[in-house]
Amino acid sequence: MVDVAVVGAGPAGSAAALRALQLRPDARVVMVDAAEFPRDKTCGDGIAAHALDLVEALGVPGVSRLGPPVPRMRLRSPGGLIVDRTCARPNRVVPRTVFDSELVAAAVSRGARLLKHRVRRLDVHADRVVLDGAVAARVVIGADGANSTVRRLLGAPAGPPSATAVAVRGYARSAVDPDTLVIEFAPGPYPAYAWSFPLPGGGANVGFGVFDKRGGGSRADLVSRLQALLPGHEPDPASVRGHHLPLSTGPRHHPTAGCCSSGTLLPWSTR
Repeated sequence: MVDVAVVGAGPAGSAAALRALQLRPDARVVMVDAAEFPRDKTCGDGIAAHALDLVEALGVPGVSRLGPPVPRMRLRSPGGLIVDRTCARPNRVVPRTVFDSELVAAAVSRGARLLKHRVRRLDVHADRVVLDGAVAARVVIGADGANSTVRRLLGAPAGPPSATAVAVRGYARSAVDPDTLVIEFAPGPYPAYAWSFPLPGGGANVGFGVFDKRGGGSRADLVSRLQALLPGHEPDPASVRGHHLPLSTGPRHHPTAGCCSSGTLLPWSTR
Protein backbone atom coordinates (compact mmCIF):
# COMPACT_ATOMS: atom_id res chain seq x y z
CA MET A 1 0.00 0.00 0.00
CA VAL A 2 1.25 3.46 -0.95
CA ASP A 3 -0.33 6.84 -0.38
CA VAL A 4 -0.12 8.03 -4.00
CA ALA A 5 0.45 6.15 -7.24
CA VAL A 6 1.09 8.39 -10.24
CA VAL A 7 0.60 6.71 -13.61
CA GLY A 8 2.94 8.48 -16.02
CA ALA A 9 6.28 10.01 -15.05
CA GLY A 10 6.42 12.85 -17.55
CA PRO A 11 6.38 16.47 -16.37
CA ALA A 12 2.76 16.24 -15.12
CA GLY A 13 3.37 13.00 -13.22
CA SER A 14 6.74 14.03 -11.82
CA ALA A 15 5.31 17.41 -10.75
CA ALA A 16 2.41 15.67 -9.00
CA ALA A 17 4.83 13.37 -7.15
CA LEU A 18 7.06 16.30 -6.20
CA ARG A 19 4.10 18.30 -4.89
CA ALA A 20 2.81 15.37 -2.86
CA LEU A 21 6.22 14.95 -1.25
CA GLN A 22 6.51 18.69 -0.72
CA LEU A 23 3.25 18.67 1.23
CA ARG A 24 3.92 15.36 2.98
CA PRO A 25 7.64 14.44 3.00
CA ASP A 26 6.80 11.11 4.65
CA ALA A 27 4.28 10.12 1.97
CA ARG A 28 4.76 6.84 0.17
CA VAL A 29 4.71 7.79 -3.53
CA VAL A 30 5.26 5.58 -6.56
CA MET A 31 5.48 6.71 -10.20
CA VAL A 32 4.51 4.07 -12.75
CA ASP A 33 5.67 4.49 -16.35
CA ALA A 34 6.02 2.08 -19.26
CA ALA A 35 9.19 3.78 -20.54
CA GLU A 36 12.81 3.61 -19.48
CA PHE A 37 14.24 7.05 -18.73
CA PRO A 38 15.73 8.99 -20.41
CA ARG A 39 13.22 8.74 -23.25
CA ASP A 40 12.10 11.01 -26.07
CA LYS A 41 8.65 12.59 -26.30
CA THR A 42 6.92 14.34 -29.20
CA CYS A 43 7.04 17.99 -28.17
CA GLY A 44 8.19 21.43 -29.26
CA ASP A 45 10.74 21.45 -26.39
CA GLY A 46 10.00 25.12 -25.67
CA ILE A 47 9.58 26.04 -21.99
CA ALA A 48 8.30 29.44 -20.91
CA ALA A 49 10.04 31.29 -18.09
CA HIS A 50 7.01 31.08 -15.80
CA ALA A 51 6.83 27.28 -16.28
CA LEU A 52 10.41 27.03 -15.04
CA ASP A 53 9.35 29.12 -12.03
CA LEU A 54 6.73 26.50 -11.22
CA VAL A 55 9.28 23.71 -11.44
CA GLU A 56 11.67 25.56 -9.15
CA ALA A 57 8.80 26.17 -6.71
CA LEU A 58 8.44 22.39 -6.50
CA GLY A 59 11.98 22.28 -5.16
CA VAL A 60 13.91 21.58 -8.37
CA PRO A 61 16.42 24.43 -8.49
CA GLY A 62 18.56 25.34 -11.47
CA VAL A 63 16.37 23.92 -14.23
CA SER A 64 17.16 27.00 -16.33
CA ARG A 65 20.68 25.65 -16.79
CA LEU A 66 19.29 22.87 -18.99
CA GLY A 67 18.89 25.21 -21.95
CA PRO A 68 20.44 28.55 -22.96
CA PRO A 69 18.20 31.64 -22.89
CA VAL A 70 16.20 32.41 -26.03
CA PRO A 71 15.48 36.13 -25.65
CA ARG A 72 13.07 36.85 -28.53
CA MET A 73 9.77 35.65 -29.99
CA ARG A 74 8.36 36.23 -33.46
CA LEU A 75 4.76 35.38 -34.33
CA ARG A 76 3.06 35.77 -37.70
CA SER A 77 -0.74 35.72 -37.82
CA PRO A 78 -2.69 33.83 -40.52
CA GLY A 79 -3.21 37.17 -42.26
CA GLY A 80 0.51 38.06 -42.22
CA LEU A 81 0.69 40.48 -39.27
CA ILE A 82 3.94 40.09 -37.33
CA VAL A 83 4.86 40.59 -33.69
CA ASP A 84 8.62 40.43 -33.17
CA ARG A 85 10.10 41.51 -29.87
CA THR A 86 12.34 40.70 -26.94
CA CYS A 87 10.44 38.91 -24.19
CA ALA A 88 10.25 40.32 -20.68
CA ARG A 89 12.15 37.19 -19.60
CA PRO A 90 13.95 34.72 -21.83
CA ASN A 91 12.40 31.34 -22.55
CA ARG A 92 14.35 28.09 -22.92
CA VAL A 93 14.39 25.15 -25.31
CA VAL A 94 15.18 21.87 -23.56
CA PRO A 95 14.79 18.48 -25.28
CA ARG A 96 12.32 16.28 -23.44
CA THR A 97 14.93 13.54 -23.06
CA VAL A 98 16.76 15.98 -20.77
CA PHE A 99 13.90 17.85 -19.08
CA ASP A 100 11.78 14.82 -18.19
CA SER A 101 14.75 12.90 -16.81
CA GLU A 102 15.66 15.86 -14.61
CA LEU A 103 12.19 15.94 -13.06
CA VAL A 104 12.05 12.17 -12.59
CA ALA A 105 15.45 12.22 -10.89
CA ALA A 106 14.30 15.04 -8.60
CA ALA A 107 11.18 13.12 -7.57
CA VAL A 108 13.18 9.95 -6.91
CA SER A 109 15.73 11.91 -4.86
CA ARG A 110 12.84 13.17 -2.69
CA GLY A 111 11.69 9.63 -1.97
CA ALA A 112 9.37 8.66 -4.82
CA ARG A 113 9.84 5.20 -6.27
CA LEU A 114 9.94 4.76 -10.06
CA LEU A 115 8.38 1.55 -11.33
CA LYS A 116 8.74 0.54 -15.00
CA HIS A 117 5.39 -0.99 -15.82
CA ARG A 118 2.54 -0.53 -18.29
CA VAL A 119 -0.77 -0.24 -16.45
CA ARG A 120 -3.54 -2.36 -17.98
CA ARG A 121 -6.06 -2.81 -15.17
CA LEU A 122 -7.48 -0.60 -12.44
CA ASP A 123 -9.75 -1.79 -9.61
CA VAL A 124 -11.43 0.81 -7.39
CA HIS A 125 -12.30 -0.23 -3.82
CA ALA A 126 -13.74 1.74 -0.93
CA ASP A 127 -10.34 2.44 0.63
CA ARG A 128 -7.86 1.89 -2.20
CA VAL A 129 -7.24 1.68 -5.91
CA VAL A 130 -5.29 -1.34 -7.19
CA LEU A 131 -3.22 -1.28 -10.37
CA ASP A 132 -2.86 -4.63 -12.13
CA GLY A 133 -3.37 -6.48 -8.86
CA ALA A 134 0.08 -5.36 -7.72
CA VAL A 135 0.15 -1.72 -6.57
CA ALA A 136 -2.46 -0.55 -4.07
CA ALA A 137 -2.77 3.18 -3.44
CA ARG A 138 -5.04 5.47 -1.47
CA VAL A 139 -5.04 7.82 -4.46
CA VAL A 140 -4.18 7.23 -8.11
CA ILE A 141 -3.31 10.15 -10.38
CA GLY A 142 -3.60 9.58 -14.10
CA ALA A 143 -0.85 11.59 -15.79
CA ASP A 144 -0.37 9.22 -18.70
CA GLY A 145 -0.89 11.55 -21.61
CA ALA A 146 -3.13 11.93 -24.62
CA ASN A 147 -4.04 8.24 -24.80
CA SER A 148 -4.43 7.88 -21.04
CA THR A 149 -5.04 4.30 -19.94
CA VAL A 150 -6.29 5.54 -16.56
CA ARG A 151 -8.83 7.78 -18.23
CA ARG A 152 -10.08 4.95 -20.43
CA LEU A 153 -10.29 2.48 -17.53
CA LEU A 154 -12.33 4.98 -15.52
CA GLY A 155 -14.89 5.08 -18.30
CA ALA A 156 -14.25 8.63 -19.43
CA PRO A 157 -15.73 9.45 -22.84
CA ALA A 158 -13.40 10.16 -25.72
CA GLY A 159 -12.71 13.83 -26.32
CA PRO A 160 -14.38 15.47 -29.34
CA PRO A 161 -12.20 16.23 -32.39
CA SER A 162 -12.35 19.95 -31.58
CA ALA A 163 -10.64 19.27 -28.24
CA THR A 164 -7.81 17.19 -29.70
CA ALA A 165 -4.83 18.65 -31.52
CA VAL A 166 -2.57 16.69 -33.84
CA ALA A 167 1.03 17.60 -34.62
CA VAL A 168 4.32 16.43 -36.08
CA ARG A 169 7.72 17.31 -34.73
CA GLY A 170 11.23 16.83 -36.06
CA TYR A 171 14.75 18.19 -35.78
CA ALA A 172 16.32 20.44 -38.42
CA ARG A 173 19.97 21.32 -39.00
CA SER A 174 19.33 25.04 -38.65
CA ALA A 175 16.93 27.36 -36.84
CA VAL A 176 15.02 30.16 -38.56
CA ASP A 177 16.62 32.45 -35.96
CA PRO A 178 19.02 31.15 -33.26
CA ASP A 179 17.84 33.81 -30.77
CA THR A 180 14.10 33.59 -31.41
CA LEU A 181 11.11 31.33 -30.88
CA VAL A 182 9.42 31.51 -34.29
CA ILE A 183 5.71 30.71 -34.70
CA GLU A 184 4.02 30.93 -38.10
CA PHE A 185 0.23 30.56 -38.11
CA ALA A 186 -1.35 29.04 -41.21
CA PRO A 187 -4.51 30.19 -42.98
CA GLY A 188 -7.32 27.67 -43.15
CA PRO A 189 -10.54 26.49 -41.49
CA TYR A 190 -8.78 25.20 -38.35
CA PRO A 191 -6.20 27.03 -36.21
CA ALA A 192 -2.76 25.70 -37.11
CA TYR A 193 0.86 26.82 -36.94
CA ALA A 194 4.45 25.84 -37.61
CA TRP A 195 7.29 26.51 -35.20
CA SER A 196 11.07 26.69 -35.12
CA PHE A 197 12.67 26.65 -31.67
CA PRO A 198 16.48 26.89 -31.53
CA LEU A 199 18.25 24.06 -29.72
CA PRO A 200 21.28 24.16 -27.44
CA GLY A 201 24.35 23.62 -29.61
CA GLY A 202 22.64 24.49 -32.90
CA GLY A 203 19.78 23.18 -34.99
CA ALA A 204 16.11 23.51 -34.14
CA ASN A 205 13.02 21.69 -33.05
CA VAL A 206 10.52 22.29 -35.86
CA GLY A 207 6.95 21.14 -36.26
CA PHE A 208 3.41 21.75 -37.40
CA GLY A 209 0.26 21.39 -35.31
CA VAL A 210 -3.49 21.71 -35.90
CA PHE A 211 -5.88 22.55 -33.03
CA ASP A 212 -8.55 20.17 -34.31
CA LYS A 213 -7.78 16.67 -35.50
CA ARG A 214 -10.36 17.02 -38.28
CA GLY A 215 -7.86 19.34 -39.95
CA GLY A 216 -4.87 17.07 -39.40
CA GLY A 217 -4.47 14.69 -42.32
CA SER A 218 -1.58 12.26 -42.66
CA ARG A 219 1.92 12.72 -41.33
CA ALA A 220 3.09 13.52 -44.86
CA ASP A 221 0.40 16.21 -45.14
CA LEU A 222 1.52 17.87 -41.90
CA VAL A 223 5.19 17.78 -42.91
CA SER A 224 4.28 19.32 -46.28
CA ARG A 225 2.46 22.18 -44.55
CA LEU A 226 5.45 22.67 -42.25
CA GLN A 227 7.75 22.95 -45.26
CA ALA A 228 5.44 25.52 -46.87
CA LEU A 229 5.63 27.79 -43.81
CA LEU A 230 9.31 27.23 -42.98
CA PRO A 231 11.04 26.63 -46.34
CA GLY A 232 14.66 25.60 -46.03
CA HIS A 233 14.24 24.32 -42.47
CA GLU A 234 12.83 20.88 -43.12
CA PRO A 235 13.35 18.28 -40.39
CA ASP A 236 15.47 15.17 -40.76
CA PRO A 237 12.87 12.59 -41.88
CA ALA A 238 14.20 10.07 -39.36
CA SER A 239 13.38 12.47 -36.51
CA VAL A 240 9.76 13.15 -37.48
CA ARG A 241 7.17 11.89 -35.02
CA GLY A 242 3.46 12.61 -34.69
CA HIS A 243 1.12 12.63 -31.74
CA HIS A 244 -2.25 13.76 -30.42
CA LEU A 245 -2.64 16.39 -27.72
CA PRO A 246 -5.78 16.77 -25.57
CA LEU A 247 -6.67 20.44 -25.27
CA SER A 248 -7.90 22.19 -22.13
CA THR A 249 -11.25 22.77 -23.86
CA GLY A 250 -12.02 19.06 -23.56
CA PRO A 251 -14.44 17.56 -21.01
CA ARG A 252 -13.39 16.71 -17.46
CA HIS A 253 -14.15 13.36 -15.84
CA HIS A 254 -13.85 12.72 -12.07
CA PRO A 255 -15.73 9.49 -11.37
CA THR A 256 -14.66 8.77 -7.78
CA ALA A 257 -12.99 10.33 -4.74
CA GLY A 258 -9.97 8.09 -5.13
CA CYS A 259 -9.01 8.54 -8.76
CA CYS A 260 -8.17 11.47 -10.93
CA SER A 261 -7.55 11.49 -14.67
CA SER A 262 -6.54 15.10 -15.23
CA GLY A 263 -3.31 15.39 -13.26
CA THR A 264 -4.93 17.07 -10.24
CA LEU A 265 -3.79 15.89 -6.82
CA LEU A 266 -6.59 14.68 -4.58
CA PRO A 267 -6.25 14.41 -0.78
CA TRP A 268 -5.53 10.98 0.64
CA SER A 269 -6.34 9.44 3.98
CA THR A 270 -3.98 9.89 6.88
CA ARG A 271 -2.02 6.74 7.69
